[in-house]
Amino acid sequence: MKSNKRKFANNENDPRKKQKTDNNDIIDRELWIKSGDLNDMYKNEKDVVRRWRDLANDIVTLCQKRPEKNREDLYIMDPLEITLSSINSEIEGGETINKTHKFIKDFMSKNGQLEYIANSEWFKNEKWKIVVDINFYPNRDFQKDSNKLAAHKDRYCKNLFVNLIFDNTTRILGTEWTLDDLERDHEWNAILNDVLPEELVSQLEKARESMKTIQDNKHGKGYWESSILEPFGYVSFINELIWHSTPAALPRESFNKDMVTNLLNYFIAPNYKYDKKDRQSFIKLYEAFLIISEFGHIDHKDLKTINSFYDFLQSGSDKSINKKLLDAIDKTDWTEQKITGRLGQYRTNEQTTKSCVIGKNRRRKNSTLEARNENQNVLKEMKKPGTNELHKRSFIRTWVTLKKV
Repeated sequence: MKSNKRKFANNENDPRKKQKTDNNDIIDRELWIKSGDLNDMYKNEKDVVRRWRDLANDIVTLCQKRPEKNREDLYIMDPLEITLSSINSEIEGGETINKTHKFIKDFMSKNGQLEYIANSEWFKNEKWKIVVDINFYPNRDFQKDSNKLAAHKDRYCKNLFVNLIFDNTTRILGTEWTLDDLERDHEWNAILNDVLPEELVSQLEKARESMKTIQDNKHGKGYWESSILEPFGYVSFINELIWHSTPAALPRESFNKDMVTNLLNYFIAPNYKYDKKDRQSFIKLYEAFLIISEFGHIDHKDLKTINSFYDFLQSGSDKSINKKLLDAIDKTDWTEQKITGRLGQYRTNEQTTKSCVIGKNRRRKNSTLEARNENQNVLKEMKKPGTNELHKRSFIRTWVTLKKV
């Protein structure tokens, strides 16, 4: 029997669906993020799962023949290009790449992305085209260290839609996500205006502004949503409007006073010089002080960015400042404070990764008793028989990007 308790963005009462608009206003809320399974999406096509499974096997065979296209645990496929003249054209041919392109284009049509693109002025005036980058993961592990599952955006700002289509035969833990309701700074806006059409940037800003009408702690606003995907499930979202993370198969580590104290003492030690190997530990300390600032025990201006926090610590040779920081740690209630959740990572280009604060303590839906119990049931389904090892995930990931003509 299917469980519908935690499907997101498919509920008729979801307030994100209340707002249907034309493309001159904002992007329809139902496109922000949605999930489901292929059987639901292709209601009148009973063989869709068989076709998808056959295609997944064909992709593996194809990519094994072209090792130069592959990288670590993923296969890189030829991209799908969509222009005004080709958007309504059928993709012919029985080759694996043709079948993959046809499947992806079909999927984008079914979930509303193609309709949105076709009706957009920036596409109709042929100043921009769509390039869909396609990667296939045949055997991807769930991350064993849950504390490294940082919130992020895929690639960088020219990415419009992200689609994940899974070849899972059992229920699995789905993507964790939260709405990105941050105001954009000048740098980010400049990047968006450089890589996206003006009309689309305006729509994204209006979409973000409309998030204010969504009740806090509902539908991903101010907290982390989670999902359980039925067999052959999918997740689709607008990259610029959503922070997302790989699901945590194990509980996240909790902060505690001794841990944070030890981290601080390490980084304020005399003659300390930053080393790349300390990056994860420093991010952990930064997140801990974001928690401290939420309790009002330290001024948030010193935490505006991770770099400004580092500079602040380096100026802290004054013993009175160090004592103030240690006192702030001692005053903070660390009960139920988990690692990861306040910091998001994004790229401004192919080479540069930055971090930003995505909001105050965003609780995770997975932390509720009901969700924890259901997760345990799903984890049992995901395990290989007679072991504690989880089946690896097999899925296609597509990045629907824009490119100037």
